[in-house]
Amino acid sequence: MKVIFNSLLGILGLSFSIVCFAGELIVSNVKMPKIPEVSRSAAIYLSFENNGSKDFILTGVSTPVAHHAMIHQSVEEQGVAKMKHQDSLTIPAQGRLEFSPGGYHIMLMGLDKKLMQKPFVVTLSFAKRDAIEITVKP
Repeated sequence: MKVIFNSLLGILGLSFSIVCFAGELIVSNVKMPKIPEVSRSAAIYLSFENNGSKDFILTGVSTPVAHHAMIHQSVEEQGVAKMKHQDSLTIPAQGRLEFSPGGYHIMLMGLDKKLMQKPFVVTLSFAKRDAIEITVKP
């Protein structure tokens, strides 16, 4: 069962989404920083909270607003900042996982700017679980 709640915090100008999956997984604080007009890529940050007794394994992301959507981790190796593709990430039972600047994030590449002018859906795929959708407000 999937329940989706979306609200816009107009006074602060922030996007905020919560998605509950069978009462176990909460996805919150969905944010996409503003991007320059010429940019062909964007990052999405969010928080996961697993209140269940089993791990959730995030295996992929997709959206119609980008040619490619991937899970990345920002790392520094020998003084050089890099982004590493992640095939999967585990949200542990009774645990949290944060996607934030300088860490994990959803990377969108090959953006369709026309589709990004209004709220859009990103699908999160999980191993042995149904996919869920979150709404991102540009």
